[in-house]
Amino acid sequence: LRLAGTPAHFIGGLHAATAALAARAGIETGTAAAPIVDISLEECYMQHWARHISQWAYSGHGMVREPRDNGRQGFPHTVMAADGWLYVLALNAEWEPFAIFMGLDQFVTHEWNDLRVRFERWDEISPFYNASIASRSRYDWFAAAAKMGYTFAPLHSIEDLPTAAQY
Repeated sequence: LRLAGTPAHFIGGLHAATAALAARAGIETGTAAAPIVDISLEECYMQHWARHISQWAYSGHGMVREPRDNGRQGFPHTVMAADGWLYVLALNAEWEPFAIFMGLDQFVTHEWNDLRVRFERWDEISPFYNASIASRSRYDWFAAAAKMGYTFAPLHSIEDLPTAAQY
């Protein structure tokens, strides 16, 4: 199971599996003769966002954007790759495996495991971090990160969208 990449397909697949099992149960119990199962990925994915809509409706709280500087894990989440901007997220990832994945081997020490140290001394890592990201394309990083379970996403401008690989 690969979480990064195609979340609409993942959620749609869950709905399709549930519908198929319900249809089979209906046939076996005699409550449904020949059910038709029609799954819309777009409609399935909207249920995923319903929790955010209900958060706003019932509590007045919406989604909170990450700060523009270092994100929750002590490194910037939006960085320039070789061919454009990349969103970098590795929630709940330990620093050492993430740093090795990023090619930051010189920062794989007990000292750098501390989130506060990364925040306070980011200027020491920053040139290496930026150079590492800039060494590969957005989609190269995206594919490699998905294999590791990290959520990276290529970012596109409006001008980029007609030629984006996912379309």
